[in-house]
Parts: sequence; C-alpha cells; structure tokens
Amino acid sequence: MEITGSDYTYWTNVPGKATAAKFLEKVRLMWPTALVDDERRKGYIEIFISKDAAMDDFQDENGYALNEDGEGCFMFFASSKPSLHIDVHISSIHGPAELMSADPHNSTIFLANPTRYTLVLPTLLEESDFSKKIQSFLIDSLSESSAIK
Repeated sequence: MEITGSDYTYWTNVPGKATAAKFLEKVRLMWPTALVDDERRKGYIEIFISKDAAMDDFQDENGYALNEDGEGCFMFFASSKPSLHIDVHISSIHGPAELMSADPHNSTIFLANPTRYTLVLPTLLEESDFSKKIQSFLIDSLSESSAIK
C-alpha cells in the first residue's frame, strides 16, 4: 500500500502528557466508544484512534482516508526534545496583537525542552471539515494545557 494520510507538525513548549489527556477527552466526546491504541514511553506518546472496528477495518484496506461518512482514523504523536534551533520563514503571526502586523520575514527560533506534536489526518485540512475538527482538538488542547498551572 502506498503511503497515505496528511501529516501536520506543531512545535510548542506545552508538555505532551496533559495535552494528550485533553485531546482524548475531546475525541471521546465526538466518539464515546472510540478504539484507542495508546503507546507511551519516556518523552514519547503515540495514539492511533478509530471510531469503531468497521473504521479500523476500512483503514486496514484503504490507509488513512475518509469513509462514506466523511470520517477516518487518525494519529496523535508527541515527543519531547532537549532543545530546538530552527530557521523559519514567518508568513503570518496570530498573536500577540503587537506582532500581528509584522510583514513576512525570516527568523530564528530557539526553544528549550520543546514538544513536537504531529497529527496524521485522513486528508488535507483544506479538503475536509473532519480533518479541521481534529486539528482544532489539538489546538484547543494545547491552549487549555498551557493554561494549567
């Protein structure tokens, strides 16, 4: 089978354990009886999620893809790193307000103890409200986890 799914990666200073818990809460509200394959070890979380056995079987045959209901299996990864130094091109900034008017530019980011989150979604965000919903679960979970003191 060829490689399927659409990967989206996010770097943050928000630790994975609390974010994963919040993410799974949101998934369970959407799919109360979801099948969750949860593998964890120090500094690493990998969670594969399907709605039910039928979706799991569909994924085995079709890879990451949307079923006839417009839903599909997806994965959540979180891994901690001791540091990150990355050169990036910033095309837009979503906050804080004083930075939002910045023109696109090159920048360097240094982070200590960052966490890399990766979502493997059944299709591109631009092509699916379902994939957008799963992405919003992660973004909301990161926001909620960063507010925990």
